[in-house]
Amino acid sequence: MAEISKSLGLGSIFEYQGKTYTCSPWTFKIQGEFERYLEEHAIQKVKLMKPSLNEEEYRSLVSSVHKDIASGAYSFGGEAVSKAISTMVHFRVLLLLCLRVNHKDITMAIVDDLVKERLEEMMAKVSEANSDPNIESLDPTTIV
Repeated sequence: MAEISKSLGLGSIFEYQGKTYTCSPWTFKIQGEFERYLEEHAIQKVKLMKPSLNEEEYRSLVSSVHKDIASGAYSFGGEAVSKAISTMVHFRVLLLLCLRVNHKDITMAIVDDLVKERLEEMMAKVSEANSDPNIESLDPTTIV
């Protein structure tokens, strides 16, 4: 069944705590939601830094982040997304988005547990869900 799912682009399947989950491939909706999340995350980080910056530094940093957003720096296929996916903080958000497609009741608490207990497997499942079914094998530590 997993091979058929993979061939049809339906996602990758795994079990956790007695429940079967399907990790969806990155749809345009998932990609857009993740890009928006990264943009908001960058803005929030700048806001958190405000107390330690003078007004000119703060405005410059806000401007820089807005330019990055406008230029598509947080778009799929770019370096920012690639770096973000390789961190547990952001990977868990992407995993949540991929699982939410098929499991509306999924919570960040469940995703956090999955990532803490089975990070490499979850990375492999996301990679598998987004891999070309014609390619024989993938490095499970690399997210496509």
